[in-house]
Amino acid sequence: MRIRRASMEDRPLLENMFKTDILDDDKEAAIFAMDVLSHGETLLALDGDALCGTLTWAQRWGHEDGVAELIGLGVTEPYRRQGVASRLLDEFLQRARDLFEEAGARLRVVFIFMERNNEPARGFYKSHGFVEEAVVPALYPHDDAVVWCRHFD
Repeated sequence: MRIRRASMEDRPLLENMFKTDILDDDKEAAIFAMDVLSHGETLLALDGDALCGTLTWAQRWGHEDGVAELIGLGVTEPYRRQGVASRLLDEFLQRARDLFEEAGARLRVVFIFMERNNEPARGFYKSHGFVEEAVVPALYPHDDAVVWCRHFD
């Protein structure tokens, strides 16, 4: 498996992933792909030509703040529970550290918003050093949001 940064040429891969794993709807898949490609940096995990997973992240505020947001992380069904999400997370953390170090700063905090009832994600983030920090009631139409953070010393 290799991990690389996504580009606009990857739009068909992202649309297909959405239609296969989330909802078989061309319009929604196109919206998803453009969102992923236009908000921050998206990393792709690839097994040959097959898309295994994605992670989207962005720096928040100034370099001196040292804050990054993990916007989204997803792994396609056939590749789940095989370490793909962990590899994407590790690559993201290294890229975020490098970004801040190049600016003479350091990565201090990574945060993510997620649905409160997403038990698999709760276990994953907890096992990777994230701590549940806050609940935002009714942030999603069907669920509360939970803010998870990982602090770096």
